[in-house]
Amino acid sequence: MPKVVNHEQRKEKILRASLATFASMGYEHATMSHIATRSRISRPTIYQYFQNKEEIFYFAIKTKTDGNLKKYYHILRNKELSSPEKLHNIFESILSFMYQQKNFIKALISYIMHQQKERNDIPVMIRKRTIRLERLLITIIKEGIAKGEMRDIPPSQSAVLFWHILVAIGIEISTIQYPKKTAKEQLNHYLTLLSC
Repeated sequence: MPKVVNHEQRKEKILRASLATFASMGYEHATMSHIATRSRISRPTIYQYFQNKEEIFYFAIKTKTDGNLKKYYHILRNKELSSPEKLHNIFESILSFMYQQKNFIKALISYIMHQQKERNDIPVMIRKRTIRLERLLITIIKEGIAKGEMRDIPPSQSAVLFWHILVAIGIEISTIQYPKKTAKEQLNHYLTLLSC
């Protein structure tokens, strides 16, 4: 009797092995052979699911970020929360994700550095997701200003500043043992600066 293969489980196994490989070796140096070895799945089988490591990486980005964006939009639409509470909940969610998905964060940073080294633009897929998050933050900040819950500051600049803080924290999480408590304090300090 032939073995029944759960294709979704296999893709997830390839994804986990890929992220671990990218995180340990760097995106640039990782190969499909390395991924096959780490996942204990043959290279020909991996090619049935993904054409190359870039396709695996894009799948990782889509898989890891789409659910988070839905969660953030759900927070945005929650009328029971003040604007600062909405930002706080999104901050907490992002921070938890970063600590739970360290290999993904390391792989993402490695990939972006590789793109910069090759003088390539950041792929549209990544940029679209960062733009969605920035727009969401701008919407919450504008809402907070209109309700008198937040300082009258430029929402776009505030959202970009938040993004840069997250990138800095992501780099520290992926390169050193950056304490979660310290990261929370940094984000809460930023939120305090925004609030009235």
